Amino acid sequence: LSPSLSLTPKQENLAYTQDRLDVNFSNYSAFHERSQVLPRLEAYREDPLAVLAEELMLVQNITVTEPEDQSAWWYYRFLLAALLQVEAEDGVKLTALRGEQQNLRDLLELETDCKWALVMLAHIHTHTAGLENAEAATAERARAAEIYGTLVDIDADHKLFYESRLRALEAARGRSPQPQP
Repeated sequence: LSPSLSLTPKQENLAYTQDRLDVNFSNYSAFHERSQVLPRLEAYREDPLAVLAEELMLVQNITVTEPEDQSAWWYYRFLLAALLQVEAEDGVKLTALRGEQQNLRDLLELETDCKWALVMLAHIHTHTAGLENAEAATAERARAAEIYGTLVDIDADHKLFYESRLRALEAARGRSPQPQP
């Protein structure tokens, strides 16, 4: 029997997208298809955190190899949104987010001005703030604001976006809002 005969159509779609990504990391269509298929997989329904951990590792490998390729960063953002929506203890989500923060800091040691890594790190700090106690949330928002300030300086084309994120962080001071996905 062919190996593909034992796969469900959803698993076949996922395998196909992996083949496409193996050929070209910049394949938006493959990432989009993965974002559509992933939540419908039986394995995802049974253990979403394990599936998301595998997908985050895939994205980490791609972003380390091609840090300026925005297609993987788009999928990374989708995975983080999915992680935040999973029914799990806040502590489990915080542990996962802190791991992602460390992965991004490691990448930034190699690629100091990688705007995509900086944007994602600020994004994660913002979400982490929503899961922390008041003091830790303030520190997380301060880290995010510092990163957005750096991005204003190194990515002038998106300065208005970063400034809007800074204003949102300033408005969140003193309260614990849930950040936008």
